[in-house]
Amino acid sequence: MKRVGEATPAQIKKWKSEGVDVFEVIVKGDKNIHVGYVKKPDIDILSAAAKYADSDPVKSGLIMFNSVWLGG
Repeated sequence: MKRVGEATPAQIKKWKSEGVDVFEVIVKGDKNIHVGYVKKPDIDILSAAAKYADSDPVKSGLIMFNSVWLGG
């Protein structure tokens, strides 16, 4: 199976050098393995998402997703 979206070791090293905890997310499809990378949310991200958790959970989720997504 082909790995789609995989970051290079140099890119991962760059993220880590910026003080980012990098987590790999793998989704296996029928023909490919899709790879994405996220970082651990900090208190500011959690706070921003929490503001909308009750009134607009979709917006809350999008804030979280867009804030932690690194690439892939």
